[in-house]
Amino acid sequence: SLYSVLNFACGGSSVLHEILLQQAEQQRRDLEGANPTPLEKILINRIIACEFEVAEYQRTYFTKLKEGMSLPLCDSMQKRLDRAHNRHLAAIKALAQVRKLQIPTVAVAMPGSTQINMGERQINLAQGGASQINLEASGTPSTSAAPV
Repeated sequence: SLYSVLNFACGGSSVLHEILLQQAEQQRRDLEGANPTPLEKILINRIIACEFEVAEYQRTYFTKLKEGMSLPLCDSMQKRLDRAHNRHLAAIKALAQVRKLQIPTVAVAMPGSTQINMGERQINLAQGGASQINLEASGTPSTSAAPV
């Protein structure tokens, strides 16, 4: 979880923990936007946790590199860093996919009609005919009428 990663990254320093927590909260607000879904909140927490994990692995890697480490240890740490980076990118991609798949809902109530929603299309069936509203790529509704 995010707090486990923060505790690991701060190394017991309460001042560093508070600074990292404030950074995480600011990043959370930036990523969430106005009205995030519960799934978006989970993915955002994952993104932030992975980002701190990558930063900590990078810090450790470069510290050990300066101290002089063996080639097997260098390879092992680089693989760990690569895996953490891949998890971070996967979390970002998952959030982007969730946001892309969200379909706006349009509700139109017409007296004496039945409404059917099918994906991006909404069909209102009235007694005398059918009226169809399509959401176009621009988000602007267009209407057409067809006899029933």
